[in-house]
Amino acid sequence: MIEKNSKSKIKMICFPFAGGHGNEFLRWQDYFEEEIEIVPLQLSGRGNRINEEFNENFVEVIKEISNKIYLSYRDSKFIFWGHSMGGLLAFCSGVYLYEKYSISPILCFFSGCFPKLHSSNNNYLLGKSDSEIVEILIKVGGVPEELLSYPEIIKFFLPIIKSDYKLMSNSYFPPQKISCPIRTYSGEQDFVSPTTYMKDWRRYTNDYLGNMEFQGNHFFIFENEKKICLDIITILSNYMK
Repeated sequence: MIEKNSKSKIKMICFPFAGGHGNEFLRWQDYFEEEIEIVPLQLSGRGNRINEEFNENFVEVIKEISNKIYLSYRDSKFIFWGHSMGGLLAFCSGVYLYEKYSISPILCFFSGCFPKLHSSNNNYLLGKSDSEIVEILIKVGGVPEELLSYPEIIKFFLPIIKSDYKLMSNSYFPPQKISCPIRTYSGEQDFVSPTTYMKDWRRYTNDYLGNMEFQGNHFFIFENEKKICLDIITILSNYMK
């Protein structure tokens, strides 16, 4: 469910990374105060949609997301934030929104997700055992090593992660450019989406705003959230003048 807060000027719709539910970004609200409202976007099978079945049909998911955004924010100003899988979902939703409804986010902010990520890197968890999946997630920074002491938590999240990677394996990447500027962020030690690949986003927009690199692995965003949020505010202010 996407809810509206009329007091906020701009909605920042946050797409979930694999295994996430979007609420991870709610704490960023403290950096934005009232100029931006964080809007977590939740897929079925997690968060407040935990009782729903997973949907691994990529086309259906993009249509569902886009239709909800249109119904809630067609008269509002909004931006997209997407990390890893969230970047893929955000880009495809942005293209679909413009094609079907002629609306678009003001800006897109992507991290840890280069164009066509799904065609090269998203299958490395498929077919792996649970222990192998956990080991890989720890390596990329998606799961704290301390969680190994809490097998019940890992057991809860593994089906979500597996479903998300199945979703990405069914994904497509539209050839069109998105009709808004794109700003990207990368981690120096991120082997999933290296900085060099992140810069390929320039091919999918007429206004690429460059890449900002940070120390860290695939989940560098949570170690650098203040700097990222301040950068978002700065860039957004230039487009709202």
